[in-house]
Amino acid sequence: MIQKKKKSKIIEGTRLAYDAKRQMLYRKKLRSLTDRMTREVTKKVLSLFKSNAAEEFKDEQEYLSAMDESISSMSRILMNKLTNKWQKTFASHSKDYAEQMVKSELVASNKSLRRSLKSMSVDVTLTSSFIPKNIREVAKAAIAENIGLIKSIPDEYMQKITGTVMRAITSGGNIQLLQKTLSKYEGITERRVKNIADDQTRKAYNTVNQQRMMDVGIKNFMWLHSGGGQKPRKNHIAMNGKIFSFDDLPVIDERTGEIGIPGQAVNCGCTMKPIFQFELEPGGQYAT
Repeated sequence: MIQKKKKSKIIEGTRLAYDAKRQMLYRKKLRSLTDRMTREVTKKVLSLFKSNAAEEFKDEQEYLSAMDESISSMSRILMNKLTNKWQKTFASHSKDYAEQMVKSELVASNKSLRRSLKSMSVDVTLTSSFIPKNIREVAKAAIAENIGLIKSIPDEYMQKITGTVMRAITSGGNIQLLQKTLSKYEGITERRVKNIADDQTRKAYNTVNQQRMMDVGIKNFMWLHSGGGQKPRKNHIAMNGKIFSFDDLPVIDERTGEIGIPGQAVNCGCTMKPIFQFELEPGGQYAT
């Protein structure tokens, strides 16, 4: 007896797309704090090197070693003070900022997935009166990761500026070069803040979507390439339109072999949409 092959039927939901407004709001919040830091650091560092102490250091350069005690000690005191201040400032805001961001993504996920499931005309209900345990755990992990990244902003910036100040002393206090270098690291920090804001909102949104779909029995998703980026990942382009299972995730980083979902890799703007896949049993009945 010849056994007939089962046929499959696929029902696609709508794309679970990011909201650029939420990314912009979070980016603006982090930028506001970062701008305050870089402005104060730049102002106080340049003021120190333009002070009388700095002038005396340059005048006596031929008699004293490059590590003149007065200017170098003043620089160390200033940098320690600024570092401590901004580490505490970012730490004090990190939990609140991270929790607000993740809460916003939780709400957005519920709305967008609800619309997507409705478009599929499937009998699946998302709870909105309370947050299930699995979702709470995903949210906690997203908050913890974000807090760590927010705290790292002043750490990384102040480390670079401290090195810049020390090198400026040994090179004779070149104000023009110092100002140029301060501006360079300010730009680097601004770009890093943008990347953190965009990356973290995408990750929070997509990981919550993944957990919600799994909780209601959706096993598959379609990968949708963003179509943007100056250097798109070739394997992400190749995955566009393909269906994957949450139980067998694709490789998202060919260098490390990391597997995951859209938006998980750094600077990945890819999205996904839920997929219901049915197998046609003999007699014309569908089974998931």
